Amino acid sequence: MIGIDNIRDVLVGLTGNTESWYSDFTSNPDDDFAHDLARLQIELKLLKDSYQRNDLITVQCALVRTRSDLLGPSNFFRDLSDDIKELFLAKKGELPEIPEEYDIPESYNYITPQPY
Repeated sequence: MIGIDNIRDVLVGLTGNTESWYSDFTSNPDDDFAHDLARLQIELKLLKDSYQRNDLITVQCALVRTRSDLLGPSNFFRDLSDDIKELFLAKKGELPEIPEEYDIPESYNYITPQPY
């Protein structure tokens, strides 16, 4: 889907460790994320539909369910962020310092994402 499995591959490649991560790398991270988003999309549709019908009881239920399903992607990314932090802590002193005015080499054809 979006290549989140690349993070897993790099973390495991740099450490040789396939366990002890905050993230669950036993499954495909892209599939897990897509599943979380699909669940959220269902709840958001219920929220919209119930609001348009002025069904405030269902709106409340949909808000609770939406909040719950927002935690999936939130925790998913928090765990990945924590894994990256742990990698940096584990590899402190082994990874080279990033020079002060470092730019990604042009050969990567990297375009800095623009803010919204």
